Amino acid sequence: GQAWNFSGTEAFLWTRDEGMIGLGKLPGGEPHAMGYGVANGGTVVVGASRSYRGQTLEAFHWTPTDGMIGMGAMSDSNQIYSTAGSISADGTFVFGRATKEDGGTGAFRWTMEGGFEALPTPFGRDSSIRACTTDGTRLIGSNGDTPTYWDESDTPVQIPAYDRQTHARDLADDTFAVVGKARAPDNRYQDIAVIWLGPDLFFRSLQEMLEIDYNLDLGSWELLGATAISADGKTITGQGRNPDGNYEGWVAHLGDSCPADINGDGIADESDTLLFLSMWESGDTAADFDHDGSLTTRDIIYYLRSWTGGCF
Repeated sequence: GQAWNFSGTEAFLWTRDEGMIGLGKLPGGEPHAMGYGVANGGTVVVGASRSYRGQTLEAFHWTPTDGMIGMGAMSDSNQIYSTAGSISADGTFVFGRATKEDGGTGAFRWTMEGGFEALPTPFGRDSSIRACTTDGTRLIGSNGDTPTYWDESDTPVQIPAYDRQTHARDLADDTFAVVGKARAPDNRYQDIAVIWLGPDLFFRSLQEMLEIDYNLDLGSWELLGATAISADGKTITGQGRNPDGNYEGWVAHLGDSCPADINGDGIADESDTLLFLSMWESGDTAADFDHDGSLTTRDIIYYLRSWTGGCF
């Protein structure tokens, strides 16, 4: 993370045993640094710092042995810009954004042996990586004004979005699940937490999913953004507005249930849809998917949204 000291801000690493450990800054720059990613049991940290190269930020790679090392950028200009925002669990791959020879900023993969490798970005001049899976094979970030997903072959895929204010923040390892935030479709001044599910990255409100699919009573909480999701997709964290009207972090534990799996066989497929529709047509109250006490077409709509996202 980032913390204030007497001269400015400094990147830090925190451990349960040693508490907060200052990581310093790059040589020659103003005291302004921040850590964004940690790997290999806390022995590797990446982030960005001011350096001798100018007022802009330069990505850094820190280890206890070597200290903080500037990573440079994808251009030879002295006035570079780069940030390292994510790192694989073993510390092999670092991802972020850096200036390119054409003057734009591009998403990159970096290794100690090979240095910078530009990732394909066909949707716009500027791009960045926000997060990666544990092994560093799948990525999310942005390309141009579009949230973007890169698969195992580095193929970029546009993530469905309401508008230019939609941002993907993190992704799970064991399932197709990406979380982030977007502007509410009915209020362009209001952010909402969102989740994308399944290979087609089906897009929906996370608050709706928790309240309808998982029957969680959120009261007057407003979920304004999701910032992280666990590797198994079962735990999501974010920020919101609590019932007192104050901003507060939140965490949601989804457990192992799959609301769309009506027959309990572990997958959501056509047989579940047929069973749900049969229950709904017969008046079975178990088909009251939106929990409002009556069977209406809303139950079918919400069930199909849950079914499209699948089990995760």
